[in-house]
Amino acid sequence: MDNTEENKVLTVEEVAKLLRVTDRTIRYMIRKGELPAAKVGKEYRILQAEVDKLFTQRTQEAQS
Repeated sequence: MDNTEENKVLTVEEVAKLLRVTDRTIRYMIRKGELPAAKVGKEYRILQAEVDKLFTQRTQEAQS
């Protein structure tokens, strides 16, 4: 995997901070399938590209 911004791997805590929500909200979104993530050990990892895609999708829904 190359080291581009979209391939950056984030923790639940980092995503929560970016989106200004709680860690619990991010874990809930992962469990519901709204945010794709990989479980590494006991923790989830999320690609920056997936966070960007989710944000874009939610922004477009809010404008509709």
